[in-house]
Amino acid sequence: MRDRHRVVAVEADYLIAWRTLRIVTGAPYLPGLEHLRLLLPELEVRGARLAVPIGLGPPEEALAACMAARVPVFASWVEYRR
Repeated sequence: MRDRHRVVAVEADYLIAWRTLRIVTGAPYLPGLEHLRLLLPELEVRGARLAVPIGLGPPEEALAACMAARVPVFASWVEYRR
């Protein structure tokens, strides 16, 4: 990981805990968003993009929640953030 201008070694479990699933929805208006918020309480919404902290969990659970809430997914990827 980088800490400003230097590289710092961290434990793998610590780094994996930062995992966030980024989701681009297939529609600008999301009627199932309130239901999705109940399924994923840590959900962050910015327009047609969603962010779900997944930590050590699998991203498939968050994608399944989108499906259950009828939120169309156009694209998704995992990134690391603190």
